[in-house]
Amino acid sequence: MTPPLARPYSAEYVAGHLSRTYDRTAEQCFEPARQRMEEEIDRTVRRDIGGDRQRVHSKNIQWYHMRFKYLLMPIWLLTVIYEGRPFQVCINGVTGEVQGRRPISKIKVAFAVLVAVIVIVTVIVLYQQSRGG
Repeated sequence: MTPPLARPYSAEYVAGHLSRTYDRTAEQCFEPARQRMEEEIDRTVRRDIGGDRQRVHSKNIQWYHMRFKYLLMPIWLLTVIYEGRPFQVCINGVTGEVQGRRPISKIKVAFAVLVAVIVIVTVIVLYQQSRGG
């Protein structure tokens, strides 16, 4: 499935839907973004050099024509409180892909392990009986 192309914002995209606005300005986001980009550039340089150790004495990173655009993303955010702990789930509105941590029920895990052990023991017993042992 080909993802849809980015298009300029239009209010009709969110008509009838609750939507969040941005939490930080572009100026507030620039410094952390610049740091992440420089860290990735550093990792790429070191990976391209290869070997166990590299000595990078200098890098010349230049930023030209820096711009920003806001992006309207069709996602659903869900926070579930399970046993007093929050679990946040994000659902991609285009692909339906779900990301996030899931709460784990200790009772269900224990039950699944017990069922697996019973099945394995049953198979072993039936196999031994079929061989005459």
